[in-house]
Amino acid sequence: MIPGAQTASGLLATWNAVKKLLKLDRNNVSITGEASVDLYLELAEISGSLSQEDATCMRKQLHKEKIKTTGQWKDWAWKENAQRPLMEQRQLVVEHGLVLNVESRTAAQLEWRWQLGHKQLTGWSLTTRTCKQLLAGKPGDCAALNRKWGTSDSARRWAKRFTKIWKSLLPPRDKSWLWKLVQHGFPTLMRAIKWHPEESEMCSRCNDDRETHNDLFWECRRKREVWQDYQYLTEEGPVSESPPGNMLEAIDRALSDGSAARLFPVVAIFPRIWQDRNSITYAGKEVRTPVTIPLKKTLTSATALRKGLADRSRKGRKLKDAIHTLEKALTRAGTRGMTWKASLAANSATRKFFKTREEANHNGLPIFDDVLIRLKEIALEDWNK
Repeated sequence: MIPGAQTASGLLATWNAVKKLLKLDRNNVSITGEASVDLYLELAEISGSLSQEDATCMRKQLHKEKIKTTGQWKDWAWKENAQRPLMEQRQLVVEHGLVLNVESRTAAQLEWRWQLGHKQLTGWSLTTRTCKQLLAGKPGDCAALNRKWGTSDSARRWAKRFTKIWKSLLPPRDKSWLWKLVQHGFPTLMRAIKWHPEESEMCSRCNDDRETHNDLFWECRRKREVWQDYQYLTEEGPVSESPPGNMLEAIDRALSDGSAARLFPVVAIFPRIWQDRNSITYAGKEVRTPVTIPLKKTLTSATALRKGLADRSRKGRKLKDAIHTLEKALTRAGTRGMTWKASLAANSATRKFFKTREEANHNGLPIFDDVLIRLKEIALEDWNK
């Protein structure tokens, strides 16, 4: 039996999951483009379609059957020997009850809204589609990242940081999580208040300062206690009793060192802090589930609104253009599938035109937040077909 597979039926289910993801035929395997099976399995782990255990099983199964692909083999063994010390430490954390699943159902919708409405510092938004593009584009190529991000000192630093993260010994899911963390891509209260103005932006643990990324994971006095409690994970952790510098500097030091011993606390403790924060912040609260709205009805509503606008001012023309952008996005979404990116311009222009969301709703404008979420769902469904 292949290690990691509990039963024969479990292995078969894993195999079927991989075939469905990759559109593989057992006797005639082919993948379009330059991608390889290993790359897609790594992506499957990042997107949560497969667990790390199942993906490792399938790598061994595919290797055993000597299945060829049109792409190139890329570290088929997935550096298992090099990762053994890291995985042993991960097991210690699991045994001590530190669950590394950082996603919280109560915070899931804020995550979606944050990714839709916030432009990352580097212009990236960490979605499944983005991960696919980054992996397919060989993210280890720093020159390619420089071309995409520019050649300024700041852009070079981000390209170098990205390269270090994706070349590290961390499992793919932890790489994805860490990349999102260094970009300040989590919905802290200071930023999530944009969607829920009735909430406080103060830190839910200490209530001393606003909840920014640096405060949430690093500077808060309660978080310093967490770092001290888990200092036993390594002989030389990434911080002392009083965290020096800021969070990004500490992560850069751990990445520069390159050892699993220094990287492990970063990816083990940060997710734990995030999980504890969610359990406190959203205790007893419900986050509204996005409504799956009929696209045709929304398109009709947007068209009628655009034609009915009589304002010929500059703002009025911009709003018409924004709604027209949304119309085209909805039309493409109903035909061949489309990314939600094109509708961001419509959402941004609409918010600038109307002072509040309530004012927009009063004027008969579609609820753009729900439209964007639905477009993103369509984009992911289209990619997973």
